Amino acid sequence: MRTALPALLAAALVALVAACFLPSLGNEFLPDWDDGYYLIDNPIVRGGLTPQGVWRAFTERHGANWIPLTWLSHMADVSAFGLVAWKHRLVNVALHAANAVLVFALLRRATGALWASALTAAIFAAHPLRVESVVWVAERKDVLSAFFGLLSLLAYLRWVRGRRPAALAACAGLLALSLLAKPMLVTLPVLLLALDLWPLGRLDARTWRRRVIEKLPLAALAAAVAVVTLVTQQRGGAMRAATLAERVLNAVVSYARYLELTLVPAGLSPMYAAVRGGPGLAASAVSLATLALVTVLVVRFGGRFPWLVFGWAWYAVALAPVAGFVPVGAATMADRYTYLPLLGPVAALVWSCRAGVAARPRLARGALAASCLAILALGGLTVRQERIWHDELTLFLYAKDHMPPSAEVEYDLAVFRQKNGDLTAAEEHYRRAIALDPGKAEAMVNLGEILFARGDGDGAVALYRGAIAAKPRLATAWNNLGAALEAAGRDGESIAAFRRAVALDPGYVAAHLNLGGALAARGGEEEARRQFATAARLDPASALARYQFGVALARAGRLAEAVAELSEAAALDPQDVQ
Repeated sequence: MRTALPALLAAALVALVAACFLPSLGNEFLPDWDDGYYLIDNPIVRGGLTPQGVWRAFTERHGANWIPLTWLSHMADVSAFGLVAWKHRLVNVALHAANAVLVFALLRRATGALWASALTAAIFAAHPLRVESVVWVAERKDVLSAFFGLLSLLAYLRWVRGRRPAALAACAGLLALSLLAKPMLVTLPVLLLALDLWPLGRLDARTWRRRVIEKLPLAALAAAVAVVTLVTQQRGGAMRAATLAERVLNAVVSYARYLELTLVPAGLSPMYAAVRGGPGLAASAVSLATLALVTVLVVRFGGRFPWLVFGWAWYAVALAPVAGFVPVGAATMADRYTYLPLLGPVAALVWSCRAGVAARPRLARGALAASCLAILALGGLTVRQERIWHDELTLFLYAKDHMPPSAEVEYDLAVFRQKNGDLTAAEEHYRRAIALDPGKAEAMVNLGEILFARGDGDGAVALYRGAIAAKPRLATAWNNLGAALEAAGRDGESIAAFRRAVALDPGYVAAHLNLGGALAARGGEEEARRQFATAARLDPASALARYQFGVALARAGRLAEAVAELSEAAALDPQDVQ
């Protein structure tokens, strides 16, 4: 029975994840909350797992991301069961269950402490901070990256115990897979040093140079991916302007706030919007005092209780890429950022309780009861939190009701209203978003679309130019500006704008089609045909792209090829009269 206990505990972790997250299978896709961007409207993914899709996953960025393994995962899902929301979400849940078991296995093998390892893994599995990473289909990259990252850590343990080169090679290969899913674990070489300190006990004043040197190949791999990620995000326009002081203060507040949410998971939000000028003085001071106090306690007691040093070092290092030092996106915080970083503090807390119980055995029954109640409470909060993610309107209204006035939430509501045909409400939300954040370029672009549809071409052009001034690398702003200029008869300017859109985002199908149409109207048939061919190659499932390419081929006298393309277009959209 004793030898079967680890397997039984692993099965219990899987059952715990199922109880917490299977209720979310009834949730819908969130097209305007990145499910569209990652799956539904992404031609790379929508075509399923194909040789061309695999090539494009590795050779192209999509928006501000280069995460080829995540794209391949989504493609495999589409090939297996199409765009069925609950099946995609079930894969996320299965990966999270696997990760909970891997956390248990990692801690048990590293420490030999069966029950403390199981409790840490259970908290990891059931905590409501996990909801965003598991329930949101677009966050497949979190659970997939963590899966390979945890396997990499287990391979490292095997290398430490056996010193076999194959285990070290496996550690490096699995780290590479983790980084190809999401570059979150670029800090893994440093996290391995934390493991060396505790529980492995192989890092001290005499050995630290040797331990650092043996991590250098892994560090080189992580550094290469970090550079690619920064360049991709910069070119994709994801970098947010912020002063050094704002970055540091945002990071300080984030570090403290995540610890608070771990202990008291109340007030979780799908969006923690960035505050212009950085967090307030009071919040910054309280957060800095909290972090200083924790650091002092770790230094004071870390010699006796080395898991405190491990937990604090793991947290500080693992969270660093997303703490706000590098300002990416509209948010300074996100629940998904805590997926692996909070393992450190949770492990430190559990092992501290274990030490307390060992010193006072009469507390054992009370500690067991308290642990069970805590897991049940966390699971209940997780199920409740999942309901917020049921559909877009529920999510957006919750964010609006539970956050200070936010340009990001107003923008999300506007997109939802626009998609559902309520243009008056959409315009109001867009204008509020721009008032809250005058640099909200995406809101300007979408508001420009509404004005353009109403016949206000000059107003649309002004908004598009404002968006370009705020975010010069936003391809949609250049594409829409080109369309508005073309409608005004300013062909030369429109073609220049379309060219800029294509240059900024070579995978932007609509921009290729618009550029091709503008060129064809001015007699540039050959180049127009190349643009239509590119659009059809990028999105073979687009009836419009296949139609435009077919017409261009017919004009060039290539009738057999034209018939083939037009036949594909007709098959894709049988209602298209043309």
